[in-house]
Amino acid sequence: NAQGEPVGFRGIARDVTERKRQEKKIQYLATHDVLTGLPNRTLFGQLLGRTIEAAKRKKRRLAVLFIDLDRFKTINDTLGHDAGDRLLQEMAERFRQALRAMDVVCRLGGDEFVVMIEDVEDETHIITVVQKLLAAAKASFSIDGETCRVTASIGISIYPQDGLIQQDLIKHADMAMYLA
Repeated sequence: NAQGEPVGFRGIARDVTERKRQEKKIQYLATHDVLTGLPNRTLFGQLLGRTIEAAKRKKRRLAVLFIDLDRFKTINDTLGHDAGDRLLQEMAERFRQALRAMDVVCRLGGDEFVVMIEDVEDETHIITVVQKLLAAAKASFSIDGETCRVTASIGISIYPQDGLIQQDLIKHADMAMYLA
């Protein structure tokens, strides 16, 4: 008005709810395995990087476990890929249940999983976790009326003695898994 006071406004409103929902979905798909819902290699790298930095500041140790399912190819070849997918989904859930809430399990691809254990006080804690994971893998599965058994091979690397950066920790855990 003549006194310089606002008497109204003009604007355009747009509902961005659907766009935000799609962005959230895209972000989830970029960081999680579609089959199991576990974090994928990308998210694991981010989480491991942050955890290494925290461990460095707090002068703590952490462990990286590289897991490969033994005889998984046989299941895929004899019962089909759908059965193999169901086994991977079940294995992901079993691994989740075997870990503490603060530990992270990720699917790297195929039948490879990786676990990060924070705040490792001593090796006995790691041994306990490995025993739980091996027991979870060893328990029988029922797929399409068939009872299946797989086992797992697990390699371990520990920060800082086995590596100071994430690539070294994953590489050393992978190498240890092949020795196992």
